[in-house]
Amino acid sequence: MTTSRCWFALCFLFLASFHYAHSQQSFLVEPSSVSVLEDDDHTLQCSVSDKEGVVIWQKDGEPLNSDYILNSGVSSNIYEVEAPTNVGVEYNLIIKSVTSEEAGTYTCTVTAAGSSSNLVSSAAIVTVILKQTISQTPSARDEKLSDTITLQCVAENKVGSLEWYRQDDNQDLVKISTETSVVTTFSDRYSIVGDQDNGEYILEIRNLQYSDAGEYSCHLTEEGVQGQVWSSPAELTVIAAISPDQNYPECELVPQGELSEGDNVTLICRSQYGDPPATLEWGTSTGLTLPSVTVESTGGGQVREDTTLILGREHNGAIFNCSSSHVTHTQTKRCTVGPLYIDLMQRIRVDIYPALVEVEEGDSTTVTCNATAIDDSPDVVSYTWRYESDDITDDDERFIIETGSMSTLHILSGAKSMDSAIISCLAESPVDAQLAIASIKILEPTLFGLSYTLLVVVVAFIVAIILAIILIAIIIYCVWKKRQQKEDMDEDEKVVVEHQVEQATVSMKVGSGNESITPYGRDNKYDYYMIKREGRRHRSGRHNEVVPLGSAPLDRSLPPIPKATFQVPEYQNIKNDKNIYDEIDRRDQRRRRHRRRRRRHDDDDDDDYDHMDDHKHSSRRSRSESRGRHEHSSRSKRRSRRRRDRDDDDYRSRSEPPRSRSERSSDRQRSGDRYDDRRRR
Repeated sequence: MTTSRCWFALCFLFLASFHYAHSQQSFLVEPSSVSVLEDDDHTLQCSVSDKEGVVIWQKDGEPLNSDYILNSGVSSNIYEVEAPTNVGVEYNLIIKSVTSEEAGTYTCTVTAAGSSSNLVSSAAIVTVILKQTISQTPSARDEKLSDTITLQCVAENKVGSLEWYRQDDNQDLVKISTETSVVTTFSDRYSIVGDQDNGEYILEIRNLQYSDAGEYSCHLTEEGVQGQVWSSPAELTVIAAISPDQNYPECELVPQGELSEGDNVTLICRSQYGDPPATLEWGTSTGLTLPSVTVESTGGGQVREDTTLILGREHNGAIFNCSSSHVTHTQTKRCTVGPLYIDLMQRIRVDIYPALVEVEEGDSTTVTCNATAIDDSPDVVSYTWRYESDDITDDDERFIIETGSMSTLHILSGAKSMDSAIISCLAESPVDAQLAIASIKILEPTLFGLSYTLLVVVVAFIVAIILAIILIAIIIYCVWKKRQQKEDMDEDEKVVVEHQVEQATVSMKVGSGNESITPYGRDNKYDYYMIKREGRRHRSGRHNEVVPLGSAPLDRSLPPIPKATFQVPEYQNIKNDKNIYDEIDRRDQRRRRHRRRRRRHDDDDDDDYDHMDDHKHSSRRSRSESRGRHEHSSRSKRRSRRRRDRDDDDYRSRSEPPRSRSERSSDRQRSGDRYDDRRRR
């Protein structure tokens, strides 16, 4: 009995455990992750078998319902739990018009109940795909001819391609662009601008023409779950533009007068009478655009563009331009302000030592540049050395630069080419830059404390003085010599004249006729004597003539010469005191030549007679005896002729007055010439 009871209990327990294992609640369908397009409905499925507990949907851990009943605070416009076919098994969660707020992690849970334990489904991540839209559409425009316009189109959550279309008068849609690529027929004046990463596809039309009028719209193509989107059309109307006044733009600087660093000034640019108004823009001569503010812009085309500046060092010498552009302008018009001359404040002080760098050729030296900040100005940050107008670099072998709190330039070797060169030191700080300069003077090597150039000058000066002394001595000697010769000549001439006067008193016989000289008269310079000739007439055609004796002492006992009787011979045109004596010499020479010609003529006659006589007796003598006798006769005749010449010379020497030194020298020269002629003959 006891044994049967035990077996019964064991069977009961086995059956009970089997029933329990097969009656536990479980999921038939669990929710899964999904991507849902914005504004679409979506259902998350959850099915439970042998349900004993309560089905609860949770979003990001927050419960939404209990079985088919939504919790309070959960909108039925968004969520709903339903069982389309099998109530008690299906607990599907419907999400209506999904937005980004419904994105998250969803789980389906079943609470523990009875013999069933708590159930939790796998997490389902709901991702909301935002729908592509056109947030900014083009608007209707009335634009001037030749203007440049832009039509806006901004896409959000863009997935497809963005296209621009124009509907012309024939109601045909003409594609203009796809993305940023413009169709060829429009590419010359149409372009897509803007930030495409932010969905901006702005259509820009340049040099607007009447043919550009029409309705413009942008279009997003469908892609995947995304559908196509069209913007509302925008009507573009092209009207004629009015040009601004040709005398504008007009520029002005306020205030006028002297400018100083730190002053506030305003640059004003004006234009008027344009429709649409001109576009004004301030810039610099270097191409930099300045920020400006449009102060006035009215329907009458009056526009004013201002820019305000705080003058600094960078504005010194700057030129500012105002550019005026208009649809009717073929080129940009400009007006200018400047250049500005600003009184700059010195922020650093630069000293260079020495200002005059003196260095001997071949030696080295140093130049120091020290810059200090003034007041609270920033310190100097850099030094730049320059030789003439070129920066000195580390590759320049002539210099070495050392920079610390100050900068030192080492000149390694002074060269002649560096003489009078300029070196400069540029010190720069964040707010200022100042320049200091020095000049180089190359000194020549010295000897005994004097430079070579000075020594050459001193030596040249001494040599010049010596040459001048020698030249002066030569001049003095020449003057003395000339004066001495003149005195000797005057003495000789005096003796000659005295001798002539003495001989004239005794009626000396001269030449081929008889001539006597008697005193004739005198004037302020000469004594005159009458030459009386006897015998044949003189060659001048005169028997008597008056001649002056220039160097003879004046005989004051003679009476003055009447002007009517004062006649100087034509062949004695007296220019100086020597002419009369030269004429006497010439007359004596003519006489000697005449006598010599006569003697040669007589000798030739004698030779002819001798030759004829020898020929007559040649038949009775031998040839040798005849030749010897002829030569002996010729020698005898030549000796006789020379003897007669000597006698004539002795006679002339006794009868003629004494000769001067120059005349005696001339006689000796003529005697030597005659001797040479005889030797040659």
